[in-house]
Amino acid sequence: MIIKSDDNRFMLFKYLKQLILTEKTVKLINKKQYIFEINPKLTKKQIKKIFEKNYNIKIKSINTYLIKNQLKLKKRAILHFSDKIQIV
Repeated sequence: MIIKSDDNRFMLFKYLKQLILTEKTVKLINKKQYIFEINPKLTKKQIKKIFEKNYNIKIKSINTYLIKNQLKLKKRAILHFSDKIQIV
C-alpha cells in the first residue's frame, strides 16, 4: 500500500478508522498512549508516516494487534506519543 504525503487529510480516514475509547484506553491516555482502529493492511512504518507527516506529531513507538471476528479482521494500533496530544 502506497501512501503519498500530498494526499488530502480526508483520505486518512481510509486508513485510520476511529479512536478507541474504553475504560482501559482512558487510563492509557495519561501515559501518552492512544489506541486507533486502522486498516489491517497498514504496517507500523506506514502508520508512523501518516501521523508524523500529516499531523506533525512525534511518535515514540507503535504496537499493533489483530482482532479476529467471524465476519472480518480488525487491526488496532497502540501509539506511544512523545507529548500528550489533544484529540477532539
